[in-house]
Amino acid sequence: MLRHGIAFNADVSEERMVDIAKALDLKKPGSESLIHYLGLLNEEIHLPLRLSSQGVKEDSIRKLSELAFQDVCHQCNPKPVTEKDFDRIYRAAL
Repeated sequence: MLRHGIAFNADVSEERMVDIAKALDLKKPGSESLIHYLGLLNEEIHLPLRLSSQGVKEDSIRKLSELAFQDVCHQCNPKPVTEKDFDRIYRAAL
């Protein structure tokens, strides 16, 4: 999910992503290289890349989006997040 959160926030957090990518010594600092790196890291340490590989079904996305929106944590996100945004993020991660 982290990769999808980074992709969602990239337009308002690119400077932060550049800093993180530089700290990781990535050759092309930025959100794209950071997302790619995290995908490779997930594979290397055997973490799933897709929610579907963990049994999440498309018909669960609406409820997951509702629950995510009800959680107060999204209020600290770098940019506002709507329930529709959560839906798109979950679908991308499916």
